[in-house]
Amino acid sequence: MTGSHRNIYFLPLGLLLAVAPLNAQDYTWPTEASRTITATFGDMRPRRYHSGFDISTNGGRGYEIYAVDGGYIERLLVSTQGYGKVIYLRLQDRRVVVYAHLQRFTQDLERLVYSAQQRRNRYTLDMRFKSTDLPVRQGDILGYTGDTGSISGPHLHFEIRDSRNQPMNPMQNGFTVEDDLRPVITALAVMPLSLETVAHGSSLPTVLAAVQSGPGSYRIPDTIAVTGPFGLALEAHDRIPETRYNMTVYGVSLMVDGRVRYSLQFDRFNFQEGPLVELERDYGLWRRDGEDFHRLFVSPGSESMSFIKPGSQGALELSPGYHRFAVKTWDQNGNVAVLRGVLANTPSSSLQASQEWSSEERGWIITLDSSTPLRKYDVFFFDIRGRQVETFSHRPGPEAGKRQRFLVPGQRGRNRVLQIVGVDRWGARLAPVHVSLIPLEEITQQRTFRLKMEQLDNGVVLQVSSDYYLPFGPEVLLRTAHGVRRYRTEMVSPVDFITRPLRPAELVNLEEVIVRVPLDPVYEVRLPQHSVVVPPNEHRELQDPEGYLHVEFRPGTFYDSTLVWYSRSKVKPPPGTDFVTPPVQIGPLNRPYKGPMGLSLMVPPNQLLPASTGIYYLDRKKGWIFMPPAVGVSRMERIRTRAYNTLATSGEIFALIKETDPPVIQPLRPGPGGTYPRRDLRSVRFNVRDEVAGLKDETAISLTIDGIPRIFEYNTNREVVNYTLPVLFDPGEHELVITAVDQVGNADTVRVTFNIE
Repeated sequence: MTGSHRNIYFLPLGLLLAVAPLNAQDYTWPTEASRTITATFGDMRPRRYHSGFDISTNGGRGYEIYAVDGGYIERLLVSTQGYGKVIYLRLQDRRVVVYAHLQRFTQDLERLVYSAQQRRNRYTLDMRFKSTDLPVRQGDILGYTGDTGSISGPHLHFEIRDSRNQPMNPMQNGFTVEDDLRPVITALAVMPLSLETVAHGSSLPTVLAAVQSGPGSYRIPDTIAVTGPFGLALEAHDRIPETRYNMTVYGVSLMVDGRVRYSLQFDRFNFQEGPLVELERDYGLWRRDGEDFHRLFVSPGSESMSFIKPGSQGALELSPGYHRFAVKTWDQNGNVAVLRGVLANTPSSSLQASQEWSSEERGWIITLDSSTPLRKYDVFFFDIRGRQVETFSHRPGPEAGKRQRFLVPGQRGRNRVLQIVGVDRWGARLAPVHVSLIPLEEITQQRTFRLKMEQLDNGVVLQVSSDYYLPFGPEVLLRTAHGVRRYRTEMVSPVDFITRPLRPAELVNLEEVIVRVPLDPVYEVRLPQHSVVVPPNEHRELQDPEGYLHVEFRPGTFYDSTLVWYSRSKVKPPPGTDFVTPPVQIGPLNRPYKGPMGLSLMVPPNQLLPASTGIYYLDRKKGWIFMPPAVGVSRMERIRTRAYNTLATSGEIFALIKETDPPVIQPLRPGPGGTYPRRDLRSVRFNVRDEVAGLKDETAISLTIDGIPRIFEYNTNREVVNYTLPVLFDPGEHELVITAVDQVGNADTVRVTFNIE
């Protein structure tokens, strides 16, 4: 214990207030562990914001935590989930501070908690107190850091909230750290926001790397040419000395032609705004690559968020000509970084390419004809399977005209497809063109096609991919209940082709997608589709004709009209388990959900309802994750409908999985048949782990000692059960009985007999 920090004592609150510091924000740092921050206020979490900051404990547990100011303990929360062991301290300025994931409280508080657990016969507690019950003084020791609750490693999660219990940024409210490092800007995304928009040569979102030009200064080298409504998004992170973690920046603003178009600053928020993180950040880029981009425009649902400053606007639309933009980002200490670039609404340029074999040059002469002189062009070489093998760039001289030529030596170009991306005289990137150096007789007609649908901000795009180079863009035919519509595709790589963005309404009652390739003879693939368009405020359902799947969308599931589809997936089940029904992918994966969808997976009619079965989704990092069943569905109802039901708030790969392995129970101390001196055994410890379904919480475990049920602590991070003896064992033989049941009903029991000397 350090000199200015004291253990908690229960004092009259009136005396406490009489000695309150004059400056209510002259707070004590909350722990002795460190002043190293590993996560900040506003960090993105699944469907929520991080509501405080995390203080490193360097992987250790048991560091003291302190009352940052005088006040009283308003709440103690004890759980194996969420924040684990938590203290809510109401300060004398009426703010609330929160200390989470604690290992334990002080002895007085531990006795209070233990007594309540024994009375209520359960581990989980939520205890509330009056202002006169548990007063504290600034600097009092309240407890010790740990790793309880839903956590991946030891640290102190600390929050400060206003008088209404809404979170505020700790670093702007009395808890600062030294930081002289500027934020780092890594990329800018350009997002088309209408069917007609073409941004940086494409109707798809484009991510442009930021180039550093000086301390805190970045630029986008190419002019960003855009026609139609669009938005920008910034990828940036803050750095704090002596930590290796990337932090969320404190603020971001966008200026176009010297006028602020958007501004955001992470000062405070309302807990109900948590799911809106998927609107403030770019959800599609986060789902695709785990990239954290701040959108620099408001969209329906995000315009009234606490973080976003009044006057922030939506889509950008450029008048003809050039427009300078600057994206400024800053951290808690006022360190600034700026990204600059040029936007343009200029006459569109075109590029065409052709090839001719030259026996004299022993290679291909590639001719580029552009409507305006090219500033530069990049050439990408692909093999017949669509894999990029090399690239080069060329900048023509100022005297170069609208026609450019270059040589590809025969050996270098053999069986290659070239993709050429030009930049016109205004600095705008042109749509790519392709040149094939593969003889037609070597292009096989036996190929496999894959269809991918993706809903973007500007509509639904269908992508057709082939396993071999295809010299002609396939035609896509959509068969609905109202007839057949035809759509051309454009080549985006030698094996990938996309349609223009489509309105969701064009895909209502979609039954089949036909891919038609104009080879000789015509090659055609039919791909049955099952989809539904879900308006934001209407009820819709999606049903598998074979009866394995039913999805229900209630009003408020999505923020805007969304095309939802499903397809079979070829993924594998977890080791030692079996799929009860084939796994399905429900798309789109990249659109945020406003509310949950109801998901039902049905057992085939000729099968009995299997035991040890549940719905899982596939997380690309963690593997298969069990999904809790929907509340209010009885086993009799499940038997009658043959359905397992759950709620989901994102598109995923889902499966009905049967797994029969019980949890693994491993006694640590005492061990089976062990003999211990009476004073050496003061606690009971054992591991419980389940690799697939997992354990719900401590209620999935039971512990009896000599036939008497005991209330214990279960650490979900370390998968350890610990029971501290209130009194030492009597000499003689004793028996532990440990039972664990996973979330699909698999159970195991271990009996341990030991002796006390």
